Amino acid sequence: MKKTTLPLILLLLASNLSLSGCFTAVAAGTATTVAVSHDRRSAGTVVDDRMLELKALSKVNEMLKNDPDSHLSAVAYNGNILLVGQASNDSLKHDVESKIRDIPSVGRIYNEITIDEVISPLVRSKDTWITTKVKGNMVLERYFDSTRVKVVTEDGIVYLMGLVTQKEEDLAVDLARHVDGVKKVITLFEYTADSE
Repeated sequence: MKKTTLPLILLLLASNLSLSGCFTAVAAGTATTVAVSHDRRSAGTVVDDRMLELKALSKVNEMLKNDPDSHLSAVAYNGNILLVGQASNDSLKHDVESKIRDIPSVGRIYNEITIDEVISPLVRSKDTWITTKVKGNMVLERYFDSTRVKVVTEDGIVYLMGLVTQKEEDLAVDLARHVDGVKKVITLFEYTADSE
């Protein structure tokens, strides 16, 4: 081996090790780009939805500061907001919706908040598992693009959001309802004539 080759190899190895964190960030960015490229929403709408969801969650958290008997969440898709969780009273359920409605550019609000005791951590973990299984079924379905559907599970009820065709809706519902633990599937889809 030439004297200049060994230092070059060591330099490349050191560079590789120092860039391994960068590789992870690039890989994550690439995965996000692939997901956005399949999304029927524009890139701007995807960003707007993220900002909208953060604003909605901020308002929800502000309202829950003095109410340990409630647990609520907000999810945004295509300018619409899904509210889920358990409220300690009917007034809170309606006040949260009213506060969310004040956010500029909010479309429809799907208020699925129930007046009930907060579900247990065990039920929450089951909900997470159900969401994972539903998304997994969608990923494994050869003729279905899982990146076009947002899955939210609350107390065994699966909510499906997305911009889909009628055929995609039917398949998404079928894939979700066959997962163990699913009590009901609620679709909050918007429709496109896209035949991809």
